[in-house]
Formats: sequence, C-alpha cells, structure tokens
Amino acid sequence: MKAVVLYEYGDVDKLRFENDQQEPPFGPNEVRVRVRATSINPIDWKIRSGSARQRMPVDFPAILGRDLAGEVADFGNEVTGFSKGQRVMGLANGTYAEFTTVKADILAPIPDRLSFEQAAALPLVLTTGAQLIERAVKPQPG
Repeated sequence: MKAVVLYEYGDVDKLRFENDQQEPPFGPNEVRVRVRATSINPIDWKIRSGSARQRMPVDFPAILGRDLAGEVADFGNEVTGFSKGQRVMGLANGTYAEFTTVKADILAPIPDRLSFEQAAALPLVLTTGAQLIERAVKPQPG
C-alpha cells in the first residue's frame, strides 16, 4: 500500500512517500476504507513537528492524517449499513495512506453532491465547530 510515513519529528522533509506499507487489518466492528482524499489541519503539522508531543506523542514510524473521504473496501462481520464501494467520510487516523481502518460508527455517507475533496475538508472542522457550540454556547431547548 502507498503511504506517507513519518520516521521522526520535524518539518515536511521528514515525511516520506512509500509504496510498500502493509494494508491495515480490520476487526469485526471496523471498516477498511480506500482513502480518496484527506486534508492537512493544524493538528497534523503540530503532531509532525513535535510541538504537540506532550499531548499526542507519536510511535514511529507513523502515518498521520485525520480527515477521511473514501470508499468502503472491506468490513468486519459485525458491521451493518455499509456496502463495498460506498462513499464515506469521517474523522479517523492514518489517512495519509491508500487505506485506513476505522470503527464503523464514526463513518457517514458522503452526500451525492459532494466530491471526495469537499468531503475530506469537513470532519475535523465540523467536530471542532460542534464542540464549540456544545461546550461554549451550551444551547438549550426553546
């Protein structure tokens, strides 16, 4: 499998494109997704550079990336509601790769009118927006 791999903290020159990584295994409640698009968020470069190592240490070698837009490649025997080839998006780990594995309950279908690139721009920023509303604004009924 193709992937962008990080072997040590540093600048972008520490990322290496490789085409010999193992496809990630998946468990009974997990989905293997063929990544069609991802994005780069501030947390990605903070992890890569090492500036976030106190909160989010990295076990090297590592495949970074959080936003996922792709197609269901395979899934565990307890997964329901998904089909091979289905377009999905979600907040995951290891999305700088051809494939990644995620828990089925974090995936959502990509609406027909969204491209993979558009869908890949949404997961982390939408999660951040929802957290701001829920934690800071704390909306109440009425």
